[in-house]
Amino acid sequence: MLCRSTIHRGDFHEVGPEGKFAFIFCDATHNFAEIDRNIPALLDKLQPGGVLACDDIQPHFEEYIREKFEWKWAYCDSLLFYGEPA
Repeated sequence: MLCRSTIHRGDFHEVGPEGKFAFIFCDATHNFAEIDRNIPALLDKLQPGGVLACDDIQPHFEEYIREKFEWKWAYCDSLLFYGEPA
């Protein structure tokens, strides 16, 4: 299976590509304000069955993300949170 990925640097609200994606890795959820601003926009970019992964998620951020957004499944391994939205 061939997978292609493109890295976009900058504020994804400004430089993010159009379309829906099967996997999104986000390194912009380091505080509650970033979570509130970025996760809803990222969830809108996921195709059905897609997975969102967020780096540097401390335990208090994980609890907040699990409570604020609905997930079919979600895990946090070390500081990497990943899940499929409901």
